[in-house]
Amino acid sequence: MSYNKKRQKYKSASQKNYFLFPLILIPFIPLIMYYHEYNNHLSEFPWSGSETSADIFLYWKMVVFTTIGVVMACILIYKISSDKKFQKNCLSVKTNTIWIPLLIYGILSILSTVFSEYSYFGYHGMTEQMESLWVLLSYCILAYYTYLFVQTEQDVKTIIKWLLIGAGILCLIGMFQAFSLDFYRSSLGRSLYLPSELSKSDSIQFTFPDGQVYTSLYNPNYVGVYASLFIPLLIILILFNKNRKSLFAYIPLSITVIICLFGSKSKTGLIAIIVSLLFMLLLFRKTIFKYWKLFGGILAVLCVSFFAYNAITDNQLITSIQFALQNVKNAEKPLNQIQTNDDNVMIEYNHQKLYFSFNPNGENIASQLVLKDENGKTISSTLKDDTVGLQVTDERFATFSVSVMNSDNTLYFNINIDGQDWYFTNQLGDNTYYYLSNTGKTCKIKNPETAVFDSEHESFATGRGYIWSRTIPLLKNTLILGTGADTFLLEFPNDDFVGRYNNDCLTALISKPHNMYLQIGVQTGVLSLIAFLAFYVIYFVSSIKLYFKHSFDTYLSQIGASILVGTLGYMVAGLANDSSITLAPVFWLLIGLGIAVNTMVKKEQLS
Repeated sequence: MSYNKKRQKYKSASQKNYFLFPLILIPFIPLIMYYHEYNNHLSEFPWSGSETSADIFLYWKMVVFTTIGVVMACILIYKISSDKKFQKNCLSVKTNTIWIPLLIYGILSILSTVFSEYSYFGYHGMTEQMESLWVLLSYCILAYYTYLFVQTEQDVKTIIKWLLIGAGILCLIGMFQAFSLDFYRSSLGRSLYLPSELSKSDSIQFTFPDGQVYTSLYNPNYVGVYASLFIPLLIILILFNKNRKSLFAYIPLSITVIICLFGSKSKTGLIAIIVSLLFMLLLFRKTIFKYWKLFGGILAVLCVSFFAYNAITDNQLITSIQFALQNVKNAEKPLNQIQTNDDNVMIEYNHQKLYFSFNPNGENIASQLVLKDENGKTISSTLKDDTVGLQVTDERFATFSVSVMNSDNTLYFNINIDGQDWYFTNQLGDNTYYYLSNTGKTCKIKNPETAVFDSEHESFATGRGYIWSRTIPLLKNTLILGTGADTFLLEFPNDDFVGRYNNDCLTALISKPHNMYLQIGVQTGVLSLIAFLAFYVIYFVSSIKLYFKHSFDTYLSQIGASILVGTLGYMVAGLANDSSITLAPVFWLLIGLGIAVNTMVKKEQLS
């Protein structure tokens, strides 16, 4: 069969596929922004401050995407119940093997949330994340729906067109941000995502530095990963393009995406792009050799753009990548741990232990504030000038001072260590010692189990070493079922106040693991993580078999291979980035599209 006849088989331009409508909405999910204030239901936790949270980037993305997920689920149910051929196709194990791991992932996500201690957050979404159970299930539905309803080459072109339109709008906004022309900071921009009473006030301001690209994706890191999904696709579209008019769209779009990538200063995105391009060189080796001048030109533009932006920003890009990849051995912090015990507060400083307790029967402040070392010997101190505290004179703890304060008829003991105040009390009724957190709540300090990254390597990957060292031990408790969708914030030891202090995040909660695989392993279980990886590995391996020796002489094969490259970049980025409602819908759409395209390419080869 000739090439034209093969292409004709997958064309149906005259017949519109109305089932694609939910899919063409997905590229615009990342653009959704609007203010939402809500009760975060975290007031019971000692590390949480206000019970009211405000959101601009996440909540309405979750609502809209979940609504689309419900619509797709209803369409699937209708088609399965009314179309016997469609039903047979859906229930065929032979043609749906790849979807079995994803089904297992979805089931385990449901079970993990249903049996979770924190199921409320799994159903409603967590502050700073908003990736509820319904979002996770919608991811699965989106991928499967795309696979089932994208049936022709024209369908593929329709989805690609809308993906590029969505990317174009988002990256155009980002390009202006890179040049310090942020639409979202303008009066018109603020009026689009803030209620009128807030848009005219200065009460809400973004903390992103001027000139850094964040678009509407909440985090500049997500911009880099977003770019890593589209750059391979755009390179392939330019490389194989036979319509010069299309180049007037593809080339400017590529430039805006590249500007956004560099402007986001996302090290994760840059690393993902590098891996993707290396993989692309391998996969398209024959084509690149054939069109080496064109590909060389594209690569040169990328390299020149990178080094030009790096020069403009005083070597920030290269320096930040080097710093992120180095396993930096930072100096051990002197404050090793604090224990709030029944009879005292134990402070380990430079591996020397100090025990503090309060003796209400003492005659004066010096005899009431009891300081001893691990051998039970009194630690020397002198009265402070204000006579309500002690200055430690023992050389082991020379930077310590202790004072007493009264708040709401409760005595608190302030132990100042290296200029940092730590407040404790034993006046809460049970006579045991508690820590008064920066949120004004009392609790016991936790010293959690750690793994892989010791205290000297917690700064690895810009502080991710600290988060991962506390997250990895959690996996032994989530082998089958996880803690529930969107519950990482509650499971992570945010009451590890010493660890947070030593890593400069005492006033900032750890709400995500900065690793998609740890995120899945903790929230929906290690077994669900294995299922998710199995799903992608099956797709990846089958794609390699399909495209490694392919001539890429058809549009479908070109798109299928470029989706493979882009999704690989996303998976690589997942080593240092979380799954997020801001970006993940596009990834899951591409995965479903990639599997659908692979199916069509296989049929092309057989015909």
